[in-house]
Amino acid sequence: PPDYRLIDVTAPELYQGQNVLDACRAAVDGGATAVQVRIKHINAAELCRTTEQIMRIVGVPVYVNDRLD
Repeated sequence: PPDYRLIDVTAPELYQGQNVLDACRAAVDGGATAVQVRIKHINAAELCRTTEQIMRIVGVPVYVNDRLD
C-alpha cells in the first residue's frame, strides 16, 4: 500500500526561483513519500504536462489538488 507519512505539497510560489521538478525531486530525495501538485495559476494542459513530468521523476504517488479540468 502507498506510504503517506510525508507528502510534499508542490507550491511554486514558495520555491524562491527553484524549478518545480527539481523541488519535487529534492523533496522525495529528502524522504517525501508522495507529492501533491498544487499549482493553481496555470492552464489545464500545462498542469497535465507538469504533473506527467513529476510522475516520471519522483517514483512515489502523485496527486493533483482541486482541479476538475
